[in-house]
Amino acid sequence: FQYFLLGNIADVYVLQEKYTQAIPLLLLDLEKSETQRKIINKAHVYKALATSYIGLGDLLNGRQYLDSSQFLFEETGSVEWISNNYKLYAEYYYFDCFASTSSN
Repeated sequence: FQYFLLGNIADVYVLQEKYTQAIPLLLLDLEKSETQRKIINKAHVYKALATSYIGLGDLLNGRQYLDSSQFLFEETGSVEWISNNYKLYAEYYYFDCFASTSSN
C-alpha cells in the first residue's frame, strides 16, 4: 500500500511538472512493487518516467521508458492507451530534432 501511495504522489509531481521530485518516487514504486504489478500499471509508471525524463531534457532515458511503456501498452491491446503514447513520442521527436539542430 505504501508504494501505491508513493506512486500517486509521483503522479501528482508529474502533473505539476516537478519531474526531479517525481523520478525517485516512480523508480521506488516500480522497484518495490514490480512482482505484484499488473502490466497496465507498470506501463503507466514507465510512461510517467518517460514524461519526466523528456521534460528534464534527458532524451536517452525518456526514450527508453517510452519504448517500454509502448511495448506493455501494446501487450494489452488497448488502442486508447497505445495511441495516447503517440503524443509523448511526438514530444520526444520534437525535442530530439531541436537538440540535434542546436548542436550543429
